[in-house]
Amino acid sequence: MRIASQREQFPHRTAMAEDYWMSHRPAGPDGGVPLHDLTGSGTLPGDVYTHPQYYDFSGDGAALSNWDTFNSVRGNPDAMVDIYRSTPKGNYRFNDGDWVALREDYARQEGLHSTDPSKDNPVMRSRVPASSLYTSGDSFDEFGYWGPQQWGTVVQSDIDRGIS
Repeated sequence: MRIASQREQFPHRTAMAEDYWMSHRPAGPDGGVPLHDLTGSGTLPGDVYTHPQYYDFSGDGAALSNWDTFNSVRGNPDAMVDIYRSTPKGNYRFNDGDWVALREDYARQEGLHSTDPSKDNPVMRSRVPASSLYTSGDSFDEFGYWGPQQWGTVVQSDIDRGIS
């Protein structure tokens, strides 16, 4: 039996998840590391909680700000976590398999147009259980959201874009 695409199921929508998904997908339950148990699968060593600086591959130390979240949800898959995503205008849902961030500033930077601020993508926020977030362990800025589709709330911000 053929399963209809989102575009076929919802022709009135202006943006579909399929429209903005990239060719590579985020880590998920079939091989990723759950946010609430970064060491359980053996992918990450036990000192990831005590020496986060060893595992911050962002280059600027910004990902270290996520460690408060990592420690607060450790061992608690039901703990609620704020997630953020830069997304095309009109598509304000979080979908199973979306890339998400735990920091609004990271999501906002991902959505900036290189030269035209009017083309910046908005950022949306939602709260989800820690058990729905996975990482491959190579970046603590980007996670895979693997939960039910849900609406996000658009977050307004006046950031300095640094474009002259």
